[in-house]
Amino acid sequence: MPSINNLVKSLFVKGLGSSLFSFVQLLFLLITLLPFFFLKLWDIICALLKKKNFKEDSDNDLCYSPFPEEVFRRPDPCIYSQSYLQSQGLPVTWNNPDIFMAKKITPAVIEADSYHLESDTDYIVFVKVHNASTDLALGVKLRLLYREWSFNDPVFHPLAIDAHGNEIIKYINVEGMKHRIATFNWRTPKVPPGENKHYCLQAQVSHPLDTNPSNNVGQENTRVYGSTTSSSLPLNLLEEEITLFNHSKKNQTFTFYADAYQIIDDHKIALNLTRTEGHERWPLHKRIGNFMPTAFPVKGRSYKYRMQKNIPRKLIRKRYSGYQSYKTQLLESDFSLPPSISISMGDAKNSVRLGPGQTAKIPVSIQLPIESIKKHKKAINIQALTASGKLVGGVTYLLN
Repeated sequence: MPSINNLVKSLFVKGLGSSLFSFVQLLFLLITLLPFFFLKLWDIICALLKKKNFKEDSDNDLCYSPFPEEVFRRPDPCIYSQSYLQSQGLPVTWNNPDIFMAKKITPAVIEADSYHLESDTDYIVFVKVHNASTDLALGVKLRLLYREWSFNDPVFHPLAIDAHGNEIIKYINVEGMKHRIATFNWRTPKVPPGENKHYCLQAQVSHPLDTNPSNNVGQENTRVYGSTTSSSLPLNLLEEEITLFNHSKKNQTFTFYADAYQIIDDHKIALNLTRTEGHERWPLHKRIGNFMPTAFPVKGRSYKYRMQKNIPRKLIRKRYSGYQSYKTQLLESDFSLPPSISISMGDAKNSVRLGPGQTAKIPVSIQLPIESIKKHKKAINIQALTASGKLVGGVTYLLN
């Protein structure tokens, strides 16, 4: 009997009103538990089907993002990246606008291009790193490497090393929607007199919070001339071999494509900064909890009942727009080679088939009228593509 009395006393220790209110809360919770269980089960099924909501989110629904604002405040360090631009369907060149150089004895005189360099000479290589986000990119890591002339040689060497033989890596800070330039010292390799040799420079950008790591690798083609070789004479016939590697574990057919695309410096893009405001999207349990009555302590009284009145956090997103018009202009332009230029790559179909891990020397022959070269500076870009259209690598020839 005393135990029953203790149970009753403990039940009404806070008073009958408090116990009734707790009972109502429990009843309300039980009523909502069953539909909540099924809705939660449906969310799990959607997640397994790689769907985030009951219906697909619209790309134009910028106001109701499922992520909090802090997730979007991330930098986007980038460089002119051939692989990324080609994946967007855009023409590319390996005469990289973000990698340029000058002789060390005349650092203020920028070379017209990297295609007419002198052998065994000290150069300063400038690498321009952009930030495509409106947020600061702090401590961007930049590596500059080089490899032998090829489409996709896997062996890279550091361009600059310190006194102990270690690779020199630069770290820079890039403000939002701006760029910064890092410099590397490079002594060009020795090339025998009367000869010339290609080298591929590759800049690699990285950041732990990078919102788009796909645009972080850019390549620049260079040609180094021996001491007695003239780099200014017109060349109407060029015959070379370019190494191609098959890194996959299966047979692959590679095709080659050539165009005359060049970057025109006077093309400008007007960007507009748009601002979108909205509120964060709450999960189901948080929305239900916001409408459950809750007891709050009140001065002079034991408690007071009222509904939750939490408000979702306000989100603000900023985005630059305007590049789409320039992309449309590029896609509508014709960069095909003129009929006067004759070019062959690989076999008769401009393709080659390699086995797993196989390497091949791809013969390339370019012939064009010398009169045309004297009038205009020609750029010929050659891309190596897989059967699915993925870019394996490429080279750019500057003929003048």
